Amino acid sequence: MTNKKHNHNSTNNAILGIVCVVFVIAIVVVTVFFPQNEITGANYTQYAQVINDRLNILLNNQKDVDAELREIIQSDKYTFEEPYIKVDPYGISPLSAIVIFKTKDITPVKVYVNDELYAEVESSRSHVIPVYGLFNNAKGYLRLVLGNGQSKEFTITTTSLDNNTKGFKIMDHIGNSQNYFLLGSLNSGASVLRGFTSYGVLVSYIDLYYITGIKLRHDHFYVQYNQKNTYGTDLPNLKLEMDYLGKIHNVSEDTSEINGENNVSIGDEQYIGYKYNLSKAQIDNYEIKDVVIENNLVMHPSKTYTSMLSSSLNEAEKYNGELTIIPNGNTITVATNRDNVKAILVEVDGANSYVFNVDNNIIRTDLKGRFIVFLQIDSVVYSTDVLVVL
Repeated sequence: MTNKKHNHNSTNNAILGIVCVVFVIAIVVVTVFFPQNEITGANYTQYAQVINDRLNILLNNQKDVDAELREIIQSDKYTFEEPYIKVDPYGISPLSAIVIFKTKDITPVKVYVNDELYAEVESSRSHVIPVYGLFNNAKGYLRLVLGNGQSKEFTITTTSLDNNTKGFKIMDHIGNSQNYFLLGSLNSGASVLRGFTSYGVLVSYIDLYYITGIKLRHDHFYVQYNQKNTYGTDLPNLKLEMDYLGKIHNVSEDTSEINGENNVSIGDEQYIGYKYNLSKAQIDNYEIKDVVIENNLVMHPSKTYTSMLSSSLNEAEKYNGELTIIPNGNTITVATNRDNVKAILVEVDGANSYVFNVDNNIIRTDLKGRFIVFLQIDSVVYSTDVLVVL
């Protein structure tokens, strides 16, 4: 009789345990796929949201643009008669463009913008020409001239941008230089970098917020990017090396060469002024290179509500290819036999998801908590059934 009672209690305990487990799983699923908590401005301000996401959105977009440009360069679709012309290819330099085409013979190319010689580009069969210094809010004319004298003209139209210097006269400060750059206003986060001719014509515009210093060298910008208050932590300033197309080439923590000298006051706002000559006489074909992130910097991912991804996550098929996922401190190995892989870390105990580019089979993060791993390959989302604890 005692044994029967003991067995009955054991059965009840087992059933109760199973019910509890199922209940916990149900809560996790609801939390992950159908989060109810809203993030309010009190603990997630608009400023912090832009700081968290903007650089990484730019780098993710840049990677996609690079892949698209590489395909265009490799193809034979675009010719001298019908070239590929894209204004603002990287999305933050609207007074720039890239021109891509192929010729049957090896030839140099002279480039004229509005009937003025812009540059002569090195001889090649494959031509990838960066064009910068386009006039603001204008319909310009781009003329290409091959080595044999063959010529073709195209129209490039730019949008209207803020060229107001609020009474600051460029001509009084530019000296013998050809161009003058203004970074500011530094009083706010909206520190847009603008470049002017000696006559005050706007010819360069880098729409990258939260930069507080600038140096120009070898036709590249070196800017100090301020990533404060990310995930509630004061992070160090970053140095971004970028070109006039807005392409970021290098990210590092060494900002020692960037200083706040040449400060100028315009009204009650502070700017940084910088004299520089944009060289265009002889240029090489543009090379599409991957960004270099020095010193294993932790690059924060794009962050979104899991509810925004719920449809893709719920419908995701199981990934059946080669896959290794190993968490190790601040890094996670995500190794597959596929290219252009992104990892999506879905919070188990929260309402957010984080999307990482997987570079060299590694993602680096300072996130903490439990996450379910999904993969995104060529815009298709796959489940892995892997739970990582960071």
